[in-house]
Order: sequence, then C-alpha cells, then structure tokens
Amino acid sequence: MNLKILFSITLLALTFCLNAQDLLIPSQLDKKSSRKYEKALDLIRQKNHAEAVDLLSALAEDYPGFYECRYKLAWQYLRLEQPDKARQEFEDILYLLPEPDYKLVLKLAELYEDENKYRQAHELMSYFLGTLDSHSRILDFVQRRIKELAFREHAYANPVNIDPVKLGHSVNSSYSEYLPAFNADKTKMIFTRRVPAMRGYQEDLYITSPDGQGGFSEAVPLHELNTSDNEGAHCFSQDGTILVFTACDRDNNRNGCDLYISFLNGDSWSDPVNMGPGINTRHWESQPALSADNKTLFFSSTRGGGQGKKDIWYVTFENGSWSEAKNMGSSINSSENEGSPFLHPDGKTFYFRSDGHVGLGDFDLFVSRKKPDQSWSEPANMGYPINSKYSEGALFVDLQGLKAYYTSDQFTESDNLDILAFDLPTHLQPQKMTYLLTRIYDADTGEKLQGRLDIISTSENPVGRSVNSPDHGEILMPISLGEHIINISKEGYIFYSENLLIDEQSDISKPLSYDVYLQKVPSEKGVASEPVILENIFFESGSSKLLDKSMPEIHRLANLIKNNDLQLQIVGHTDNIGSKEDNLDLSRLRAEAVFKALLELGIETHKISYEGRGEEEPIADNDSEIGRAMNRRTEFYIIKP
Repeated sequence: MNLKILFSITLLALTFCLNAQDLLIPSQLDKKSSRKYEKALDLIRQKNHAEAVDLLSALAEDYPGFYECRYKLAWQYLRLEQPDKARQEFEDILYLLPEPDYKLVLKLAELYEDENKYRQAHELMSYFLGTLDSHSRILDFVQRRIKELAFREHAYANPVNIDPVKLGHSVNSSYSEYLPAFNADKTKMIFTRRVPAMRGYQEDLYITSPDGQGGFSEAVPLHELNTSDNEGAHCFSQDGTILVFTACDRDNNRNGCDLYISFLNGDSWSDPVNMGPGINTRHWESQPALSADNKTLFFSSTRGGGQGKKDIWYVTFENGSWSEAKNMGSSINSSENEGSPFLHPDGKTFYFRSDGHVGLGDFDLFVSRKKPDQSWSEPANMGYPINSKYSEGALFVDLQGLKAYYTSDQFTESDNLDILAFDLPTHLQPQKMTYLLTRIYDADTGEKLQGRLDIISTSENPVGRSVNSPDHGEILMPISLGEHIINISKEGYIFYSENLLIDEQSDISKPLSYDVYLQKVPSEKGVASEPVILENIFFESGSSKLLDKSMPEIHRLANLIKNNDLQLQIVGHTDNIGSKEDNLDLSRLRAEAVFKALLELGIETHKISYEGRGEEEPIADNDSEIGRAMNRRTEFYIIKP
C-alpha cells in the first residue's frame, strides 16, 4: 500500500474518533425544530421529495451534527437525481458515527464509482473492511467489492484495443438479437430474435448468410422450427447439419424450457426431438454449445448439485447416447450465474458469461483455457470495452480465432440487444484453426460415398478424432496447425491415407479440400489392386527403423487384411540420392520393417510379402526436394487369394 493511501485511511480513522462526540439525535432538538423534522418525515412518506429537501437542508444547516436528518437528506437528493449533492452530504456525515454506517459506505463507494473515482471508492471500502470482525455477515461481500473496484480501475485504465461494429440492419432490428452462431466456413449464421407475439414477446430462430460485400443477407425466420412459443438459445455444429436449441412450453417438455435437437436433411430441418431426461430435468436448461466433434454438449442449468444458481454443465456422447450430466466445477462456475458457453474448435479455449466472477457490470464475458492436466484455468475477464457496466453475452469466435461476435446493449439507444463483431486481440485468441473439407467417391463409378474420416494430431499429446460422413459424402472437420495423420475408410474399400502439415505460412482462411476416390477391395481371385501409397509410414532419416507415429497406419493395414481375407505385397521405393545398390537395400529393409510389424500384429506369413525396388520407379522428378520426398515411399498391392 503506498504512503498516500495509508495517510488517507489513517486520517479517515482519526476523523471518526475525533468527531463522534458532535453527533446529535432527534430528542435533543428544540420543539420548533422537532416539528419541522416531523413534517419533513411526513413529506418523505408522501413522496414529496422536493419540499422534504427544503426542510431537511435547513435543519442540517442549523444542526451539522444531526446525522439522521442529513442521512435522509442525502437519500432525498438521490431521489431527485442530484447525486453530487448526495455524495457531498454522505462525505460530510461519514465521520459523525463512532463506526461507519454500512449502507452509507456502500452507497458512497457506488457514487464514487459512478464518477469514475475508483481509487477513492477502493480506499473507503478498504478502511471499512478493517472495521469488520472476522465473523461479520457482510465480510465476503465487502472483500468482493474491493476486488471489483481494483479490477475496474485497472480495466478502464487499460482498455482492450477493439472496435466493435454492428452487423447492420439485415441482422439487427428494432428488437433484440442475440446468440450468433456460424458453421465452420461461415456460410450461415443462425441467431435468436425477440419478436412481438400475442402475449407480449417470444423468441424465434433466424438465419442469414454473408452477402459477399462485407454484410449479410436479410435474415429470415426458420419456419420449420419456430412455433408460437419460444425457440432460441441455440448452437450450430461446425458442418452446419446439427442444431441444438431451447424450446419452452411444449407438450413434451419436462419443464418450462428444454433442449431439442434437429438435423439438416438436404435443404430442410428434421422435426426437433427432446434430448431426454439425461439432459433435460424439471429445472431450467438452456444455452447449449457443441464441441467441434459433436461429442460434447455444454449447457446452462438451474438443477441442483452445482456451485451456484445457474451453472454450466456438460454431457458426452458415448455408445450411441448422451452420458449423465457433469458440472464444470468451481473453476468455471461461481456462487451466482454462468451461461452462454462456447468451446472453440481448438478444444482448449472456453468462453462464457458470468455475473459471479469479478467484472465490470451485470454479465461479463470470460475466457478459460484447458491446462495440461485437463482442468480449466481461472477465468480471465475479457476486459473493457468488450465488457462494460452493461450486459454482455453469447460470444462466438470464428474458426481462425481472429473475429469475435457477441451481443451487447452498450451501443444501443434502447434496452434492446444488438449483435456486434470485432477483431479479437491476440491475448484473447484461441489456437489457430482451419478446416478440412473431404468428399468421398467410388473410384470406379464416381458416385459419392458415405465414409469415415480419422484424424490424429502428431503432437506431444496425440489427439484422435473420428467422424462419419452423411449421405452426401462430404465431411467438414476443424483442424489445427501442426502435423496430422489423415485416414479415410469405408467397408469394402481400400483406405486412403494422407500426411498433412499446416504451419504458420499456410493460408488458413481457406479450407483444405480433398476429393478422395476409394478403390474397392478386389473381389476376383488373383486380381491385384492399383498401388496404394502409405502416406503415414515414417522412418528415421537414412534408416529402416519405423517411427512410433507409423503404428496407426500399420494397424489399419492389418485390419484390412484380416477383415477381407486378402494377400498383400509391400513395396519400398527411394529417391536417386546415393548409389543404386544402397537405395535398393534401403527400400528392401524399409518394406521388410513394415512386413515384420504386420507379423507382430498377428498377420500370417503367407498373406504378406515384401520387396524393395530402390530408385527404379519414381512417381515424380528427383530434381527438387518435393519430388524426391514423393519418390521416397512405401506402398502396397492387394491380391484376392
């Protein structure tokens, strides 16, 4: 604590002690003044605040130590919307009592804050804290208030560099719009609008798309899902085919508001289905958020067993059904209200709103990050002016982590909420992501296929994700920077593999697009497939020793043989660097390494063979490193025995 603050607090304490003897109580008034005071009290009861102020101010001038009169005078000034006079009155009588009055101190601190005098408010509350004993029922509140004031002084003095922009009249209207949600490629945005209804207002779902000129098309209601009751508080899957939303007062609700799920079939949404008792209870459930792989659903609920009033919970999709709901714990949830969860597709950055963590106003936006032990870090307030003394909520951050969308009333002339966008400051950004768009076809017919996409990130802590394609054969999956093992498979077909490296130089603003043509497993005896390159087989440089990250590919190869009763030949190839003899030996030894790995997985010897062909069969020129890398490969042929 600096000397200036210490001096201020010491002086304040001495003032209390020295002037308590000047205190005057009503029984010490003369008869005329007593009648005047009684009349002032009658005027207050009649809500005639102006005349009450005239009488009380005259009494206060005659009796400066009349605490009760001046206290009431200050509150009358507030009712007449004269906060400066109220603050002055509170300051003048602060020292009249032996100990500071609780309500007076809190109100005076609030008035200081309204004038952006955070240091004075902080000093006042800090002194007041020192007058409380350890068992005071208001101790926690006062400590919380001190933290708020310190944070607010710092936040307003150190604003975050953003420039929020409203999305325009095609999205924002004279009503409230909130909860914006995009699919991964940002071709669609769904949001909630509060519209007039027969009984006041109701919430409906609206959809819009970018117009290619920096704006959005005119938003239209999702008539297939909207009813005459409330639909909103929703989330949108990354591929744009799943919508989870809140609906209230339906016949199959467990209570007033439940979570429902709908799927996009072609151009239309399926009939929404109540998500069931594992998620919906007799309490309030709303504000869902899906993880990028659609296997974890976060939502806000008032159910018991949590940390506060409204908590954030989550369920996971396991073995065809949703698990029992789990609370996100005290690192995220407070003793008050948390909601509007949003897990960025990086799987590590969690945004939400809260009025329980220290903030600037009503509901503030916070960010928490997943730690190596899978727990969540202490939430960080996203700062001013993202947050304000008004209400903020429902943050959405795009896949690249650069643009954020949220809802606020701080830029509106009414109480209505608008959707705004801003460039997200670096320290608040998630891990950079892009997305992989894969289309699967039959190599012979060209028809689209349903298939499975598996991605393994080859980081220090490898993470695997899997997704099945819908009928149209397209899979859209978010993907992070780094090296990834890609595998696409379908029963009865030879799998396709790819090794993908996305670095800081990659253009993550555009999708990585793959058209994959799968070969059918040979059905006729003795017929060999076309050569299939094992893109995810890796060796130590200049060696035949397999790297550990090759094992997922070798396991897939083993399963292909086992599940289809196949014979397989493994062939090794090299570039033309070095002697032909050395290259031939290296290619043979590498093919043999794969052969031996398959034997260890239980493949019988008569089903597999191997050979090395050295540099004799290049598939690219050897004049560049890219070409030489393509020629250094391991491939296989399949034969139906």
